[in-house]
Amino acid sequence: MLAAICGSEARVRLIRSLFERPIEYQSLSSVAKSAKTDPANALRTLRKLVNAKLIEVTDTTSGPRYRPRRDTPVFNHFHALFSPEDFADSNASSHVKLDEHKRRIGELLVERHSLDEIRAKSIENLKRWRANGVWSAVYDEWMGILEHGSNVHLVSVMTSRDDDSNRLRQSMPCVGLLRLGPSDNCLRRVGFSCSQFREDVGIQI
Repeated sequence: MLAAICGSEARVRLIRSLFERPIEYQSLSSVAKSAKTDPANALRTLRKLVNAKLIEVTDTTSGPRYRPRRDTPVFNHFHALFSPEDFADSNASSHVKLDEHKRRIGELLVERHSLDEIRAKSIENLKRWRANGVWSAVYDEWMGILEHGSNVHLVSVMTSRDDDSNRLRQSMPCVGLLRLGPSDNCLRRVGFSCSQFREDVGIQI
């Protein structure tokens, strides 16, 4: 049915790839790969979605990147339809569930706080930890991203599923920013109680 509405299976896969990770700006090559179509066809569809004001585009040094607009009537419907929610019920390892848990924390942080707020609080924490003698190489990486990385890079590190982003999120420095309420079920879907990681990322409940 979705293929009939969207016009093809490739377009369904393209829309799915965007709304599975709605916070992350994705490159044309990434979207085309997820949609299993050639970049030229993907670009035509992306331009139509931009013109229809369903997605937004930002220019970067490596080319344009795309993500869904959150101020459209269809956003919540598509996100609910395509967002992966089967981690708690799957046979995924505890390590995979932990990675997904921290990725969703990153999504919540980006949704609820400006990147300037995330940068300022994280740098403040890192400087305090270094002054107290609590430091490691991964904090050097975070400091470089926070002080010199682009907004697109910062969002990608906080929300992407690639190995490097997963590794960096094991030591997120944005402690003290996020407050969760009873309606924040997205973390519970991956099989963890919210309280398990309070100290890890500074969640307040």
